[in-house]
Amino acid sequence: MRIIRVAERIAPLPGGEEIHVVELTTRQVAAGHQVALLYRAGSAPHCGAIQRELTGSGWSGSIHGLPGTVTFGGSAASWIMKYGTSDIVHIHGDFTDALFPAIAARRIGAKTVMTVHAALNYR
Repeated sequence: MRIIRVAERIAPLPGGEEIHVVELTTRQVAAGHQVALLYRAGSAPHCGAIQRELTGSGWSGSIHGLPGTVTFGGSAASWIMKYGTSDIVHIHGDFTDALFPAIAARRIGAKTVMTVHAALNYR
């Protein structure tokens, strides 16, 4: 199966999402799947996936908050469109992380899966 995984941050940065993304990717590659990992910050050289750190050309990795998240999503969507066919686009984060990658997934005919990693909110 061809999987494109989108996560703004990955290990070794601290946090549950970051560790989850790398572990899941490592295990899927070991099971024989082809995984492309798109991220903005971190590094996972041991996971065996095609990795693309989406910073630089066109935008600065120093953009923080919602504008940075949306800009990263746009960069990920652009890469998804260039990469072409895939069975699944797996997005980690919340709806702002998923906006553009989900549209790109639909355009290439891939299923979209989203794992929500949001801050705890008592509302």
